[in-house]
Amino acid sequence: MPYMELFDKDVIQQTFNHNKLLQFLLDKKSYPIKLTKIKLGKGDILFCENKVHDYIYLVVEGLFSASKDNHIIEFMGGEEFIGTDSILSNEDSLFTVEALENAALLRFSKEDVMCKLMSTQDGLFFLYSDMKVVNENLTKRNAFQTGETGSKILGSIIQLGKRYGEESAERITLPKSLNKKIIANYSNVTQATMYYTCKQLTIDGFLEESRYRLMINKSHIGKWNNLKALL
Repeated sequence: MPYMELFDKDVIQQTFNHNKLLQFLLDKKSYPIKLTKIKLGKGDILFCENKVHDYIYLVVEGLFSASKDNHIIEFMGGEEFIGTDSILSNEDSLFTVEALENAALLRFSKEDVMCKLMSTQDGLFFLYSDMKVVNENLTKRNAFQTGETGSKILGSIIQLGKRYGEESAERITLPKSLNKKIIANYSNVTQATMYYTCKQLTIDGFLEESRYRLMINKSHIGKWNNLKALL
């Protein structure tokens, strides 16, 4: 592949995304590596911050939180990788990763993954692409974290709903595991503020709630121009 084409951002995104990385790791023709299927229950800790762990994981089903000092920084769900932030075998994990619901994962040895990536000329682009997605999600989150409380909380709900929820023409519905307590932590507000704000957002027509699942009324979001881009 020519140099300029190889480094084009759209080519990188299409060629080195999560699905392509999984296909690459599962390919037995070139440097086959071992994988293990594991299951976790709600509340189980996959690994802890400031400790070395030896594996990288792909989420098959379920949802996980990544927290630092008990503050949730990021989430990982289906077809997303966990552990690439500390790819080297002697690195401490930056985060504590916890299952928010029953989950299934594929587990790969870090050493095997690094050897397989290094066995091909452009293997490290998979890690670059993965970290780029993480940084983009964090940038979107930070973009509305400095706004008023209602905008900050609704922005978090929209972002998480788009990534892990169910969307129709009228609504975005979050999974039950992304409850108000979890989103309050992620949005850096107290639970009392979260419950009061959600109540007001519901009265104003921005939110609905059914069977403990938050739902966003997409037609009402126009009030906050900084949130339109998230839809």
